[in-house]
Amino acid sequence: MADLFDHHESRITALMPTGSDVARVRVLIDQRRVATISVDQVQELGLTVDMPCDEILIDRIMQAQQLDMARKDAQKMLSRSARSCARVSNDLDRKGYDVQIIQRVIDELQMVQLLDDHRLALDVIRNQREKNSVEDRLLEHKLLQMGVSEETIAQALAQERNTEPALQRAVRLIELKKGEGDSRAAARAAGLLARRGFDEQTVVEAISRVFGDPGDADGWLE
Repeated sequence: MADLFDHHESRITALMPTGSDVARVRVLIDQRRVATISVDQVQELGLTVDMPCDEILIDRIMQAQQLDMARKDAQKMLSRSARSCARVSNDLDRKGYDVQIIQRVIDELQMVQLLDDHRLALDVIRNQREKNSVEDRLLEHKLLQMGVSEETIAQALAQERNTEPALQRAVRLIELKKGEGDSRAAARAAGLLARRGFDEQTVVEAISRVFGDPGDADGWLE
């Protein structure tokens, strides 16, 4: 783009608001439209009508346009569905944006909490738990496919386990493991909960909720 303006001193000849978006401005250099950028970017670059333009400034204007477009594309993605940082980054990369621009957009979205992998993982875990009993390994697989890191998944699962009431976790664990029509399922469930560190009162109440009258539930823990 800068090569078009090499033969004489180029100047900004107009900063025209776009008809469809009052927050964006068309930048004209020597009567030719060079870029469309945000009003904030015009101020950041210090652009004014009749301002001289060298190659460096023209390149900065073009970079500003790319950044503005990447921001809009990322926000459009997030308006359709929650996404991880890695997924947004990959999608922007497929659109051909420069690595530095992509990283800047990711950083900005994280700063305003529009991108938050930990919160995304917690939301997915809790939504899946509400719908049905889902084992951790299935949640891990789902989140990995969404681009969430193993470390973030582990932290979210640990937080969810710490905040979920012990009785609720115990009942969910039994429902995941119990077999149909098995007369010893309750005894095995009690042993499982005991090995997982649940106290005796929680074990007895969980068994009662899932299997009915626990009967001699204390004996299952011996």
